[in-house]
Amino acid sequence: MATMLEPSVIASEYWQATCHLALNDFVGRLPGGRGEYLSHVAGFVKDLYARIEGGSGAKVFIDKTPRYYLIVPFLAEAFPDARFIFLFRNPLEVLSSILKTWHHDRMTPRLRGSYVDIMRGPRLMAEGAKLLGDRALCLDYRELVSVPEDVMRRSCDYMGITFSEVMLTGYRSVQFEGIMGDPTGVQSYGGVSTESLAKWKRGLSNAYRKWFARRYVRFLGDETLAGFGLTERGLLEEIDAIPTTWGGAVSDAVGYGLFTIERWLNHHTTGMPKGRRSRERPYLPYG
Repeated sequence: MATMLEPSVIASEYWQATCHLALNDFVGRLPGGRGEYLSHVAGFVKDLYARIEGGSGAKVFIDKTPRYYLIVPFLAEAFPDARFIFLFRNPLEVLSSILKTWHHDRMTPRLRGSYVDIMRGPRLMAEGAKLLGDRALCLDYRELVSVPEDVMRRSCDYMGITFSEVMLTGYRSVQFEGIMGDPTGVQSYGGVSTESLAKWKRGLSNAYRKWFARRYVRFLGDETLAGFGLTERGLLEEIDAIPTTWGGAVSDAVGYGLFTIERWLNHHTTGMPKGRRSRERPYLPYG
């Protein structure tokens, strides 16, 4: 629903560019226009959430979906009373974690599934937080794992709920229904730990990954990194300080090279309209 009003966000058989024109025309004819449309969309979503709540009496519904960074402006407009929490984590830590968790610690063409998180996610996170301003609560992952009680108390105050120390120790026993969630973090640690803060340096230590990491940091730039409390120069210095290894460097170079070729071919052979292709160019050149 968040993207149906956009001309070129969705690749589809039904031709999203035409759907966007028709739907916007329909919305424009509503007595209340876009505001009325968004009100009904929000009501639909809230009704579904109320039904799945199942009479438990819960007062707060938390929806943790990382790729909401793609639609922050829509969510802010459709849910004016919602509260937004941004958890900012060093993009290099995220890159290393994605490779380890979802790609068997290898750089291959299958990175296509995580490309948007790596290349667009940080910028859209920073822009989303800036857009919402004081309406959002911005948290630092480093602070969360270092002084979890302080961060959780601040989060609870923001959400209007009561803090309990069980939140820091009992989360492993909480069983969420459904198929989604973190497949590794909850199982890897017995409690809140700072161990993950240094893992990225081991995960990105081979010669190719260090080269890639430097290009990645320069690609993000200081404007985006400022939202994370980081600087381009500081991250580059940290990368340079990592002892260089060679294990897996060649296979990473070949794998990412194949991925880049695949993206180039898709960019030049896709059946999407020309305007769509121009916005979907690779965000990080290979060479």
